[in-house]
Amino acid sequence: MRKWRVGSFTMGFSLLLLGIVCLTTAWRGKEAFDALFQWWPLLFILLGVEILAALVLAKEEHPRLHYDVLSLLFVPFLIMLGMGFTLLTYTGLAEELRDSIRAVRYTETLPAWEQNLPPEVTTVVVQAPHTQVITDRIADSKLHLLGTYWYDSAIPQSEQPVLTTDIYETSVIGDKLYLTMNPLPQQHNWFGSPGHRKLTVIVPEQVHVEIR
Repeated sequence: MRKWRVGSFTMGFSLLLLGIVCLTTAWRGKEAFDALFQWWPLLFILLGVEILAALVLAKEEHPRLHYDVLSLLFVPFLIMLGMGFTLLTYTGLAEELRDSIRAVRYTETLPAWEQNLPPEVTTVVVQAPHTQVITDRIADSKLHLLGTYWYDSAIPQSEQPVLTTDIYETSVIGDKLYLTMNPLPQQHNWFGSPGHRKLTVIVPEQVHVEIR
């Protein structure tokens, strides 16, 4: 007579469930994995029901549960996997990881900006951390700023904040004009990369540029 090996049904159901979830993501996207994160404790319930059913239906006076080797390895793995899903969801890492996987690289043009330089200004000091600064000179009396900004984000570009010239601040002290570029809004995550900026500073021919 064939013996009922506890865990075999749970393992089969788990494989079936994981296969359905992976297949469903083809048209439902992350919603399928969200459902898996929420309902994985059913594996505990199913395994417990299978153990109780084996004890109740056993004909021996002192029934002994039988497990196959694959179940002994696979079911604990599923339990640890489920606990890992819960930890990722509780700490917010699951959402961070999902956003990093779905992130798209966007490129935007920084707002163009210009300002008349006072006659006493001989040096422009650029303070733009984490920014590639390129300088150029023209036969003009104005300070011009141009640039680009690229970043990775899971938020559609149409929903990103609109950049304005408020990201630039200037202050004249003595014969120096201090140009500060404020941080740009961006989506922060643990697995993604920060945004990158490239700024072109165009000054009159007689003005020096100092990058800090």
